[in-house]
Amino acid sequence: MCRLERVTSVSDKEILLVKGNSAARDLVLSSLGDMASRTVVVGNAAEARDFLLGDGRFADGDLHRPIRLILLDLTGPGVSDFECLRMLKDDARTRTIPVVVLSSTGDEGNVAESYRLGANSYVVKPSNASQFASVIERTVRYWTKLNLPVVAC
Repeated sequence: MCRLERVTSVSDKEILLVKGNSAARDLVLSSLGDMASRTVVVGNAAEARDFLLGDGRFADGDLHRPIRLILLDLTGPGVSDFECLRMLKDDARTRTIPVVVLSSTGDEGNVAESYRLGANSYVVKPSNASQFASVIERTVRYWTKLNLPVVAC
């Protein structure tokens, strides 16, 4: 049986941000502000997978602080982001972590594939910087403050 966790403080959330582009990464981080006690930033899907599963250069890392939300940009380099999403949702250790796919387009094929693979949300990034910040802030606030996560199955 799965356990539910009720969290009342946004400050105890942790976010994994998967971004290849440094300008977009900086914009997302500034939009997050103090909404997370710790934001882990990795450059691509392969690093995200390694961090979450404790593989590669993260093999000796402290994985006791659970990630509460993954922001996954479809435009990242390296391992296919769809393949990363598939692996995360197929693995019992990571499948309950909400994944929000960020994309510059609402391409129907990408939207459908993201949800088919288990994405919890698909958000099109506005091109306007202030709108982008607002979308990120509202998205993260929902997943870290309003959503009641499953923490163990």
